[in-house]
Amino acid sequence: IKKKHIEKVEINTSYIKKLFEKHKLDKVDLFFCDAEGYDGKIILSFLNCSVNCKIIVFEFIHIENKTLKTVIMEQLNTEKLIKTAKHYQVRGQHEDALRTYQDALAIDPKCSEALHDLGMIHFRSGDISMAIKLLKEATKYDDRRADFYNNLGTILKTSGDLDAAEKAFRKALTLDRNLSLIHISEP
Repeated sequence: IKKKHIEKVEINTSYIKKLFEKHKLDKVDLFFCDAEGYDGKIILSFLNCSVNCKIIVFEFIHIENKTLKTVIMEQLNTEKLIKTAKHYQVRGQHEDALRTYQDALAIDPKCSEALHDLGMIHFRSGDISMAIKLLKEATKYDDRRADFYNNLGTILKTSGDLDAAEKAFRKALTLDRNLSLIHISEP
């Protein structure tokens, strides 16, 4: 490139987080970054914004391996995914929550909290059989959570399986004597 073709131009810059806040964005379909060697830092900054994005495109050839590993590990963190999914649920973004829980389960198929929460989403949407399946799996991988058994009992009761519901409620009560949401049918 000849010097006569190079022009020095001042531009306004902004942090990604401030940009999303300014435009009130919490979801984008595509994030494309080509920043001549700064891609890794920009991608990390983007991932820390908690913005839901389906596709991220960036040039990784100039990214240090350490930075690239950090970028990948940020996305492979089930705790972060569960936190994000819960955030979506609170905001009423159930499809995003569903997808994010599924992402967490793709990383760790035995993640009991993701199984439980995904099961509760299915229950609220009327898919009782899938809800039961997921909550049974959740209790299989974490049998110390009274709330899991209580919710399983509630769903089983809704399905009409009162014997299984009572068993789940009794297990919940065994785990937490102070649990007040339990419904047990006395003989």
